[in-house]
Amino acid sequence: MSDVLLLHRKPAKECVPNYLRKIALMKSLYHHPLPLALAGAGFHAIPYAQSTAGPMPAQVVKVSKEAKETTKKNDVHAMKIEHKHLPMFLLACLCLWLFAAQGIVMAAPRLSEHSSYNDLPRLGILAPIGPPDYTELMKHVSVEKTLTYGPFKFYVGKIGKIPTVICIQPFGGPVTRSMSALVMSQHFNIKAFIYPGTSGAHLEPSQMIIGDVVLGAQHVNFANFFMTKTGELVPDEFTEESSMGRYGTLYANPTLLRYLACAATRVSSATRLPEWLNPGMTQDHPKIFYYGIQGTSTMWLANKEFIKKTNQVFHEIDEDGDWFSAVVAAMYHIPFIEVSTISDSILEFPETERGIPVPPENLKKRGAKDNASVIAQGISYKIAVALINQFGEKILKGHYPTPVSNPFPDISYADPTNPRDMLKGLDCQP
Repeated sequence: MSDVLLLHRKPAKECVPNYLRKIALMKSLYHHPLPLALAGAGFHAIPYAQSTAGPMPAQVVKVSKEAKETTKKNDVHAMKIEHKHLPMFLLACLCLWLFAAQGIVMAAPRLSEHSSYNDLPRLGILAPIGPPDYTELMKHVSVEKTLTYGPFKFYVGKIGKIPTVICIQPFGGPVTRSMSALVMSQHFNIKAFIYPGTSGAHLEPSQMIIGDVVLGAQHVNFANFFMTKTGELVPDEFTEESSMGRYGTLYANPTLLRYLACAATRVSSATRLPEWLNPGMTQDHPKIFYYGIQGTSTMWLANKEFIKKTNQVFHEIDEDGDWFSAVVAAMYHIPFIEVSTISDSILEFPETERGIPVPPENLKKRGAKDNASVIAQGISYKIAVALINQFGEKILKGHYPTPVSNPFPDISYADPTNPRDMLKGLDCQP
């Protein structure tokens, strides 16, 4: 009975979300053609013995009474295939898969022509394409070789004594970066992903300013909402029942967050912010938000009222995190570490178009190295390098599962700049 399959298509609102289904389909075409290719189309494939009771039908194809009833109610299509005809059925599915694969190959670059998995444990760094100044990262990397898979180039080498692989995404956007994470996981033995980036403040300047550092304790996609006719936001576009499952909100491993906090403390203590970044402010060093709720979307918000709305619903304290890459990491059981430094704040600079501080005239002539984005990105790179140098070996050798529920008390998010016992027992001095 176990080789008889039930194919079941779920109603549209209960199907796997498009983003996750596309990742599953990409993975399926690369490794597991039949089951996941069917899953990519919205189907389940489960053993007949698990799907219904009673003897197997004698006919070659027969729709069960239960399936008929379900079809009437939920537009479910089911069929059972007798095991002696299973090879023919599988052959037909293989043909369909080949046609589908051919279409995808024509539409997008292939991940790899042949298997080229490198089993040496490494830390994977997902570098944003902008700002296009990678000095604070690459000057610490001894590159041994570069490998290209499709549009993704990987710099393989070491930071200190720690094996690493770096991918600078080929074009902008968090979805592209998540694809680089997926491809990286196909070719390298990644023990943890590290994303050092920049983000925009969603807190008032009395709480958060340019140069402050947000550690990703929690990751949310704050663009996933239903907007009512009156303009109110309701989390999750499908409000009756969330389609995201455990991936709607993702959490950092507490031990890895401690390591990241220590590295951030070390860098913050040694970093003095230029006065022009935050005119009128007396804060000299980056403030650290140890329990950051990082918000991800493909939006750059300069509307203060809309920022207030999303913050009330999702409680994110910054924008432009990397929830998409965190999803890929969680799906393939790879720890995800994110640090973002604030590079813009429409709340601090409401007179500007995008909340970006303007450097003095004498600094403008010195080029891109003196703009807020490069300074902020450099801080994040320094924290990533400090993390790898101090804790890289532990991360490579340890086991750090991604929590399936919130591992931190709610009070931590209410007062995120208070590290509590996070730094206890760690050497975090510069």
